[in-house]
Amino acid sequence: MLDATVEDLQVLRALPRLVQDAGYFDVYLLYGMMHLRREALLRELAATPPALRALIELFALGGVVPADSLTPILPFAVQDSLRRLGILLGSPSGIHCGELTLLPFWGRAAFVPTPRRNPMAFFGDDVVGLLARLAPAGSARALNLHAGPGLAALRLADSGTHVVAVEDNALARACAELNAVMNGLEHRISVFDGDAQAKHSGSATYDYVVANLPPLPFPQRLFVPADDPISQTAAASLSPTEQFLAALPELLNESGRAQAAGAGLGDSSGPSAIAELDTMARQHRLAIVMTVPCHAVLLADSPLVENLAWACHSVTGLTFENTRDRLLLHLEQLGHRHLYLFYILARRSAGAAGLTVCRHDTLGRGFWFR
Repeated sequence: MLDATVEDLQVLRALPRLVQDAGYFDVYLLYGMMHLRREALLRELAATPPALRALIELFALGGVVPADSLTPILPFAVQDSLRRLGILLGSPSGIHCGELTLLPFWGRAAFVPTPRRNPMAFFGDDVVGLLARLAPAGSARALNLHAGPGLAALRLADSGTHVVAVEDNALARACAELNAVMNGLEHRISVFDGDAQAKHSGSATYDYVVANLPPLPFPQRLFVPADDPISQTAAASLSPTEQFLAALPELLNESGRAQAAGAGLGDSSGPSAIAELDTMARQHRLAIVMTVPCHAVLLADSPLVENLAWACHSVTGLTFENTRDRLLLHLEQLGHRHLYLFYILARRSAGAAGLTVCRHDTLGRGFWFR
């Protein structure tokens, strides 16, 4: 966005309204908000007006379209601005959005990295659940860890909260910066990578902490590059969820609250972190509610294990087979074969502290894996 003019930024802020007026938001309401039913949409795409059809192919389906097919919705001057902003890219056969998808949510629009197999840049039903649970009223200052493309940061900033959004994935971080400007909230949202945020904030505490944690229940050393200094630290023996929970007492101020979506291992009786989490809550005067919507069994040949192994393989540089073997060995050593996905709500408590567990996964698989 370095070459963007004031007029380009005005176009960017008008883009959600332009696509909404054209019917783009309605397509997502019909075919799925976070998991677009692409095959059904493709079958019925011919029924939509030509310009809307081109808009859907461009922003939702990742296609290449002729520039003039969009002019009833996005005139050439608008397209030129979006090119300078890096949103539209040219090709011999037309224009496209590269690795970006335009997602409507809660009356706003946001660019997100186009979903791939790799769940390290994942957004899905768990993110929808986390966004629906956010209640930042009265929070002056919030920290959004693992912010991704900034969906939670937008929700927080809507309430008047000043948000520090932290994301290490460069594409997701660029989306978060773009989305803050597009939605007119850049004055309330500051986007950093982890190192920059640590230097900027130091030992700051927050009224509200939100994290959409990677759904990887394994120690960090299993899914960081082998030559990364992080792999040699004590924190590398913890999963992303465990790291977040361990840091929580230092992140919250005396009236602070936190919400997160995370994942952990366990056996058939429940998540293994329950006892440890209860001890931590009492020690730090926290009242914590863990809501478990679902669990799945991690069988060696299950698609879920394959996806987790793929996520680790893609960032470690190890072969996929090697990574998968390491994860399976870790599971065997622990004796844990159940993956639990859960929400955490934590708050400082002057009264009763401890952990309350609310499980929805004991009858059937729960509501995420149906």
